[in-house]
Amino acid sequence: MNMESIYDFLEQRRHGENMPGEYGDMPPFDPDEYRERKQAERQELFELLNEATKEAVSSDEAFNQYIRLQGRLNYTVSNSLLVFMQKPDAAELREFDDWKERGANIRKNSKSIKILEPYTARTRDGEVFTGFQAKRVLDISQTNALPAKRREVSDKVKFFAIMGISKAKVEAVETHTFGEDVFYDSQQNTIYIRKGLDRENFLKGLIAVEVQAAVFEQHGAENPEIQNFQAACGAYLIQRAYGLADRDARIFVPESLKNMEPKEIRKVLERPAQIYSQMRNLQRQIVAKQERQSRTQDAR
Repeated sequence: MNMESIYDFLEQRRHGENMPGEYGDMPPFDPDEYRERKQAERQELFELLNEATKEAVSSDEAFNQYIRLQGRLNYTVSNSLLVFMQKPDAAELREFDDWKERGANIRKNSKSIKILEPYTARTRDGEVFTGFQAKRVLDISQTNALPAKRREVSDKVKFFAIMGISKAKVEAVETHTFGEDVFYDSQQNTIYIRKGLDRENFLKGLIAVEVQAAVFEQHGAENPEIQNFQAACGAYLIQRAYGLADRDARIFVPESLKNMEPKEIRKVLERPAQIYSQMRNLQRQIVAKQERQSRTQDAR
């Protein structure tokens, strides 16, 4: 970059001049035009979001494609839905500069994916507000980058992270009257796990009932059909993160969900996403604590 040319350009722009030559004749910056263009871009994304919301729950096939995408990206519900409409096979999204910092080259003719990024600003009266602006990202498939290695965590960490999903008590029993290996008693807010289960069935079962307990703890059994759907979504996201989800697992979309307005649909989808995020945050805290303890022991 020729910095002298850059500074010349800035100086000439300060005096209201256009700079010929290397950068071409550039029109003066019009703040009103810029603001209108950004507003139109935001409005376009909000309209696409509503379209994506209805499309995602239009069929079981569409929804299962969406929930798998959300599991890969760990994005907000709204941004996962936007990506679902633009690149449903996306696996890892970053901004252009982030890919460059990673040493990756962008493939020719790659089309960026638009998502919504929140920002905080103040009005002239000093009132703080949060708005949204368009943000462009690219998928790893649009680059020559290799997938980042996933950090493995121990089963002990997984166990305690899962246990923190709900406030339910957990009891290991020889047998119980419910006839299931893992069962959530909502009246007692207690999870019963049969002794003797292997690792996979123990973790999968515990995830399913912990998420179920978390969903019902929030509102009680006010809408069992929707809440069971939320529990299935949350359980899938966590089981997938731990490599426990069945490859042919399918989640069925309730008919009542299809008839809701887009905003209400997103509200339903946000609860399992929140539970998944809660588990991930707790897992990070547990790992960080273990690392601090390990460093303390090494220093002795």
